[in-house]
Amino acid sequence: MNSQPIINVAIADDHIVVRDSISNMIATFPGFSVTIEAGNGKELIEQLERAKPFPEICVLDIQMPEMNGYETMNFIKETWPNLKVLALSMLDDEFAIIKMLKMGARG
Repeated sequence: MNSQPIINVAIADDHIVVRDSISNMIATFPGFSVTIEAGNGKELIEQLERAKPFPEICVLDIQMPEMNGYETMNFIKETWPNLKVLALSMLDDEFAIIKMLKMGARG
């Protein structure tokens, strides 16, 4: 019997292929489980509000429709300050990542 605790992960990215790829990659690591997949920040927050179990880590895209990564990051830090966030971006702009780190992203 495996007694290793499961680390639950949420992913928010508007590109379903990217989201599925990240989810599949995470699933290959023992002890990790993707429990939430969302296409934008609004969907992520709606799912987090009713999540059981609540994720320990969130992989958050910066550029998304409806509610982008910056807006979502602000909401997460105000509502769930212990949720660890990893910023994800295809932007070739280091300032976008630096801004997310200053807002509280862990990496």
